[in-house]
Amino acid sequence: VGEYCQHLSTAAQQTDSVPTGQIDLNWTPIPGQFFYAFWARGYTSGGVIVGTSNGFKPEIVNDYELGWKSQLLNNHLQTSIGGYWMRYQNMQLPTLDIFNGRNAVTNIPASTIRGIEATLNGQFGGFGTNLSLTIDNSKIGNVSEVATFRLPASANGQVQCAVGQTSGCFDYTPYIANLGGEQNPYTPKFTASATVNYRIPLGAESSLLPSVTYSYTGPQFNSIFQVDNYYLMSARHLVNTSLTYDNGPWEVQAYCNNCTNQTYVAGAGGVSSGDVWYYGSPQQLGVRVHRSF
Repeated sequence: VGEYCQHLSTAAQQTDSVPTGQIDLNWTPIPGQFFYAFWARGYTSGGVIVGTSNGFKPEIVNDYELGWKSQLLNNHLQTSIGGYWMRYQNMQLPTLDIFNGRNAVTNIPASTIRGIEATLNGQFGGFGTNLSLTIDNSKIGNVSEVATFRLPASANGQVQCAVGQTSGCFDYTPYIANLGGEQNPYTPKFTASATVNYRIPLGAESSLLPSVTYSYTGPQFNSIFQVDNYYLMSARHLVNTSLTYDNGPWEVQAYCNNCTNQTYVAGAGGVSSGDVWYYGSPQQLGVRVHRSF
């Protein structure tokens, strides 16, 4: 599979031609034991900045994964564990071109993302459980960029001062940060969740299912600028509960999301400004009704 993309502007032209695809290897030595390995490549096209002669390269991610899935205890227990290693080439970073004072896009040298994902699902009579965790370690390539969130208002639209120049320009040198080795944005090092439920029979066709889910998301940054905590999103602990009544074609569920009413940041408006922050949903109480036909 290949992808081709061409971008034109009044000042520049940029052309992409990147082969993409996936190769899988699967092995089932005995029933209920499944091993797999695959390689896949993802792609995001490059482009140009309108009004400039500067283009930026496409992003390419090569993903290598190994894993094992099993069914144990007469299919009462299902497990899955997999490891992944990704090479992230030419990550596109919104940045500031200090030589013309305008916003631009640059490409970061090869970055890596590696980790382990594991899940466990169990069903023993009316009791059910689901456990999952992810351990992730990522490092971006060696790159230095202007920490725009630190710039004073006097830098707006200014170009970098030449040697000996003191007026009509701005010296960006003190605001340039080396970002090599920082973790990828929105990539917490550890996430986990646990769900337990118990189905209570009420009759031939009806039942009651109480369920509790706890999830943890470790601290993460919404930018590659991680020299301080300006872009740090703190860890969050969320608890969701529900009580579901099932009676044939009808299902009625009362639920509570974020039951502890934790206040947390779920994202931000951009990697360069940080002026717009998006908060996660507060405590929510509600009822859902579902009818099957």
